[in-house]
Amino acid sequence: MIRAAALAALVAAVFAGPASAQDEQSLRGVWQGTVGDQSVHACFGGSGDERGVYYYDRYRELIRLQPVENSAGAFVEALGWSDPGDASWQVDSMDQDSATGIWRDADSNAPIMLTRLEWTGRDEYSGPCESSAFMQPRLAGGSIVGEAGELAGQEYVTLTFVPPVQWQAGEGDDAHDVQISSFLLGDDEGDPRRTNRAINGLLSAHLPRGDMSDTYAQCMAQSIGVHGVDGDFMQELVPELITSRWVGALESNSVYCGGAHPSHWQNRRVFDRNSGREIEPSRWLNDVALNRELQEAGKDSHVSATATQALVTALVAQWPAGNEGGDDCAAIAGETAYWDIGLRREGLAFIPSVPHVYTPCADTTVLSWADAAPFLSLEGRAVMLSLAR
Repeated sequence: MIRAAALAALVAAVFAGPASAQDEQSLRGVWQGTVGDQSVHACFGGSGDERGVYYYDRYRELIRLQPVENSAGAFVEALGWSDPGDASWQVDSMDQDSATGIWRDADSNAPIMLTRLEWTGRDEYSGPCESSAFMQPRLAGGSIVGEAGELAGQEYVTLTFVPPVQWQAGEGDDAHDVQISSFLLGDDEGDPRRTNRAINGLLSAHLPRGDMSDTYAQCMAQSIGVHGVDGDFMQELVPELITSRWVGALESNSVYCGGAHPSHWQNRRVFDRNSGREIEPSRWLNDVALNRELQEAGKDSHVSATATQALVTALVAQWPAGNEGGDDCAAIAGETAYWDIGLRREGLAFIPSVPHVYTPCADTTVLSWADAAPFLSLEGRAVMLSLAR
């Protein structure tokens, strides 16, 4: 019988990505060493992408290494998105485990001494610069701070991630920013089932833990793999409603992870303090509001729900007058079948799912309980009654 530890090791080996042993004859991979007397980490794409990136361990700011055409082992440095500057690398020799060369700028030079590190990709498409071997030292140094708050007499604590210094908000085109926050319910001694703790676990799930499982770390790694520079990442979860029964939160996201353009979106989340679970609010709407259809897809089979024309008409009638897109955005929302649903004390809050180009139109419209009444299922009516003052 295979023991659990041995089985886990076998599975890890089977699904492991490319490692340095496969890259012995090229710079492709992750390296650790020194430039002069300063410790550094470096990575090189290789296999048709000869670009490199490195950082001084002391500062952890990325420096791109652009290959010099028709000059083997030669690279020029560039900071952020800027054009190459005066500093350069020349890698003169390399064997299976090490590489050496010279760093130069206009006034001085220093020896480069590197040792190859093993690395593993997250999947078959990710390269050395996206690996934990290159990224992990940059994830050290963050912290989380708390600040007490209150919403309609209900206490909570805002948790804000203070990122490592290289990702704290700066100025200029090359500044990169990481903003991540959430909140927790206050400790309730009258919570014998510990449902508040269960909800707090869900609310805090996206807060960084300091390794490559963190979503922001994966975003930065993807941007480095594509451009050789960090991306930008903002994810904030703020409370909109806290009662003895319900917790409603608005999640805002704004990220750039190396793709064609940044992405911005919002969605709402609802938690039931009776059960300690996150709730899908679409179950509060009846067949007058939603067209439900079975999507047969094997193990991924599910029921899709799209808004009926009756619901869309009711939502557009409540379209916020202050939206910068005005009637144009209302018209776009009027053609939208998919809506994110959340909970406010005064009713249900909806955000239309629109194409990227219409992101400014993804505004919130609120259907009061009175206007929502024709669209509520029995569960929805129970929610309405639970919020009656």
